[in-house]
Amino acid sequence: MNQKGYSLVEIMIGAGLVSVIAMGLMTLLEINDKTQSVSKVKNEISTVVNTIREEISNEQICLKRFSLDTTTLNSLSEADIIYNFPPSFLKSGENPHLKMKEITSLGVHDGQNFYRGILTLNYLVKSAEQQKHIGMLFFKVNSGMTLSSCQSEIY
Repeated sequence: MNQKGYSLVEIMIGAGLVSVIAMGLMTLLEINDKTQSVSKVKNEISTVVNTIREEISNEQICLKRFSLDTTTLNSLSEADIIYNFPPSFLKSGENPHLKMKEITSLGVHDGQNFYRGILTLNYLVKSAEQQKHIGMLFFKVNSGMTLSSCQSEIY
């Protein structure tokens, strides 16, 4: 018999193949979007880390841009750092914050307390907390418990 057109079975097989190919392409596009968003977050974090490293390497900028709760330094081994993050970084949902970890007293000299701590940037990526080490920060606190000096060692 000489048929013109396609049978129902051939149409169903063709539709099934098109569906499988379409689902594969959608999965690839979804993976690509996720990869791009993670890359964007990593680029933003690198930019912020580089900016912070630049700022803590200059003592005058460091004293002006950073502050920490010095009233609890003697009893804590870590403290939150107050820092103004770029608005674009805050919008992307990473919930960034700076922490001073492993704070160690280096002693008292001329009425000033000397400390050392590791500065880290903590942020969220896909609801998982991440941490990026920025460098070692050396600082001193005067008798009024205000930050009076800061020097960094970037690593």
